[in-house]
Amino acid sequence: MAERQFDMKEALRYGIHAEIESKEFYRVWAESVEEDYLKRELMELSDWESEHEATLASQYEKLYGERYVVDPTIVVAPELKVCLLYTSPSPRDS
Repeated sequence: MAERQFDMKEALRYGIHAEIESKEFYRVWAESVEEDYLKRELMELSDWESEHEATLASQYEKLYGERYVVDPTIVVAPELKVCLLYTSPSPRDS
């Protein structure tokens, strides 16, 4: 299989989407746990991803003179879309 090559604009677009997907993954996971300390930790991770997204979007705007527009057709990490059903404690874990 041929290796895919990116130009800088495409790489930044891909990176921004990676941050968006990660941010959403941590946010949804935080909503699914009951322990306050886990919610805080996961929301902090989500916030960090937001900061990364903003940094990359700012760089994109500086380089290309346009605001980045989210492209809903880009999926960076399908595994982050996996149902979080399995992250909650199971009765068999007791």
